[in-house]
Amino acid sequence: CAFKHVTSLGKLPGDPSLDEIRSMTAKYSWLMPLDPNVQTYEVKALGVDCMHLDTAKEDNATTILHFHGGGLVSGSADVYKGALAPLAQRVPADVLIPRYRLAPEFTVPEIVNDAVNAYKWLSKEKNASDIILWGDSAGGALAMLLLQELIQDKAQLPRAVILVSPVTDMTYASYEPSETDPVSNAGVLKFLQKQFQNTPHSILSMSADTLSALPPVYIAAGKSEWGYTGISQLHSMLQSAGVNATLEAAENMPHVFSLFYDWIPEGQGSVSKIVDFMKSLNK
Repeated sequence: CAFKHVTSLGKLPGDPSLDEIRSMTAKYSWLMPLDPNVQTYEVKALGVDCMHLDTAKEDNATTILHFHGGGLVSGSADVYKGALAPLAQRVPADVLIPRYRLAPEFTVPEIVNDAVNAYKWLSKEKNASDIILWGDSAGGALAMLLLQELIQDKAQLPRAVILVSPVTDMTYASYEPSETDPVSNAGVLKFLQKQFQNTPHSILSMSADTLSALPPVYIAAGKSEWGYTGISQLHSMLQSAGVNATLEAAENMPHVFSLFYDWIPEGQGSVSKIVDFMKSLNK
């Protein structure tokens, strides 16, 4: 019942406008309000506005570099900060959430450039081995495109990667609304297919040589979500390339179910596994 209330926030008309999509996404911020004891700071990372969550409370801590979801057209650090802070405290780790530019006002290459600059700035502030890259939904695709750029530039890579329901088809052409996934909105999907129909970027076309360079990858996804087939394929590609890749595939769970951990027990179990994964990196 509680989860049905959560997903009712995503109800939109059959042909939603960009403003309606952004307004709908922003509503999720009240689901998990930020602990008032967590301090936040706004920082500039090579020109990219970012929110820093001071959740570790110790020097030289791990930092989670988080790329939020929202189809690259919506979403913000403000929507995700309340969900991320408690998880980061359990590691412990700080969090940096870039306020990357959004489409359609900006192109995918410009958005990727924001991700690259945020990472470059953070990797100068601390060792790359102290960074965990995390991306949700379209933010997962952005994380993968960032990694591709870093590998091409022979830059130091983060210690690990977490992908929660990552988008693998950035044209969204292969996606269909799922009757068993209340988070996947048919109107939003139609908007994204139109917006990104000509994007040349594809996560599933990344070469085995590129993938083989990646650090450990943890993927969480629901088997009922619209992009699960591509997520499963990505996991297989990573394993074939020799990457230490884990796929947590949850039965009857929707898109980004892990982040609804305050509302559904399966989400609680998922984030506990993600936290354990991050803690294991310190051993």
